Amino acid sequence: METTPKQKTGARSDTQYSVHTKNEQVAKQLFQNARLNLLNVNSWHTLTGSDIVFQLVNDKGEEIQGLVEKGNYFRIHIPGVPADSTGQGSEWVHVEKVEEGKMKYHEFVSVRVRPSAAPGYASDKPAHFFSSKATSTFSVVRNSSRLTVSISGRNEKPNTDTHDFLSYIRNVIVALGAMIGLNKPEWKSLAKGIIKKKAAVLRTM
Repeated sequence: METTPKQKTGARSDTQYSVHTKNEQVAKQLFQNARLNLLNVNSWHTLTGSDIVFQLVNDKGEEIQGLVEKGNYFRIHIPGVPADSTGQGSEWVHVEKVEEGKMKYHEFVSVRVRPSAAPGYASDKPAHFFSSKATSTFSVVRNSSRLTVSISGRNEKPNTDTHDFLSYIRNVIVALGAMIGLNKPEWKSLAKGIIKKKAAVLRTM
């Protein structure tokens, strides 16, 4: 599995949560539940118990339901973080890869996203505090009877490609906070929730 890019510049972060089940059959069942939790991005806030909300959006800027697919966007609302007009008050990432694989004793599913402009909006500049070089990779891996959720950030640098100085300052401050680990508790809660909480019933349009 090579979904996570190589680290070349800026900061990196890794958050993991693992469980070791009593046998492989239990692990397979737990993997299927965790897979749904991972791919059902709209339910992530229920897994963490926080006020940060992730919403799937299509390339026209319309909210969508169902499991995440390549080409979708996440609109991320983070209470307490100063809003930036470039993202219409939210952070935006583009889903550039969704992968799944299965072998005899191993199976995985992963989603990789990258900061991007808000779809359907006039600006073409990244609407995120990280630059477009950064990525976040969310994955669930089963190795025999062990299950691991990983959230991996790579090449994390502040987004300085902005329209104005206030946005520049805002991005630098928020990005530096994330780079020193202020978002670590949120990712830890998400990783744990993906494994521990029962998958929500999918809503469809």
